[in-house]
Amino acid sequence: MGFPRGANIISHEKTRVHIDKDFQSARERPYLPNITFSERLSLYLSSVLRGTRIDLLYFGPAHTDGDAVIYFPDERVAFIGDLIFIGRDPLIHRHKNGNSFGLVKVLKAILNLDAEIFVHGHGELATRKEILSVIQSVEEKQIRVQALVKEGKPLDQVKKIFNIEDQPGGMRWMSLVEVVYLELTEKR
Repeated sequence: MGFPRGANIISHEKTRVHIDKDFQSARERPYLPNITFSERLSLYLSSVLRGTRIDLLYFGPAHTDGDAVIYFPDERVAFIGDLIFIGRDPLIHRHKNGNSFGLVKVLKAILNLDAEIFVHGHGELATRKEILSVIQSVEEKQIRVQALVKEGKPLDQVKKIFNIEDQPGGMRWMSLVEVVYLELTEKR
């Protein structure tokens, strides 16, 4: 499982719920997070990194409903995981309560941190400019999809307008456009 048995494993409380559902075998159960947080958890690593503070922050649902940002304020570094993908649309896991409008909110909150370096899960280090570009791209799609919904366009037509093709028999993640459409049209 990658971690030594008995290691403290920290996650957002909602992430722990998802992991608890997935980790059902006796081999997996010892690796459930044993420390959780809801909005913020500050850690101080005095013996390892000379008094370094690490803030675990939760700004709301985005990629999933349990996305944590790991922020090293003294080093001005933020680890943002799968909240951005450079060069393509972000991935929103609706089955884990992710939300495109939440993603925009979370990315804006990240830009309010005093960070210079943004480490994400899929590529090189990101800049503020790249994060702003992701925000702009998502917001533009949201506005465009919202206009199409207002015109009464069904999802299959919206997908055609955005050149999103289904792959018969193929597994694919739901596109950002599909996620936005469903967020705008589904009754909650």
